Amino acid sequence: KQLRDLNLSSSKITDIAVDHLIKCDFKQLQVLNLSYNEITDIAIKHLIKCDFKQLQVLNLYSTKITGITVEHLINCDFKQLQILNLSSTKITDLAVEHLIKCDFKKLLELNLSCTKITDKAVEHLIKCDFK
Repeated sequence: KQLRDLNLSSSKITDIAVDHLIKCDFKQLQVLNLSYNEITDIAIKHLIKCDFKQLQVLNLYSTKITGITVEHLINCDFKQLQILNLSSTKITDLAVEHLIKCDFKKLLELNLSCTKITDKAVEHLIKCDFK
């Protein structure tokens, strides 16, 4: 299957729908947009089991995720990820600290606007290896 862009934004999907993605054979998927949905950290726990080695864009804008999501992302195989949108979520300073452990060397854009981060998060960001 050659699907490269999957946009599920502003739908009524939940963690269950993301669990179904595990069964999909979208090895060429580059863009996944889950913004404006009711998904939680549980969805991301399922998502990291997907074989999305080509994933370049992950949009989680305005979802119900928290810092636990970033802990799950540490274990993902999204080494091609270039854009990660976590804006308008419940991400905190601790979550940003976990980003240091993520293998996102190709990351070009990280959106943390409208989250719960403080000055402490910026301290953690300068330690990240986004090369």
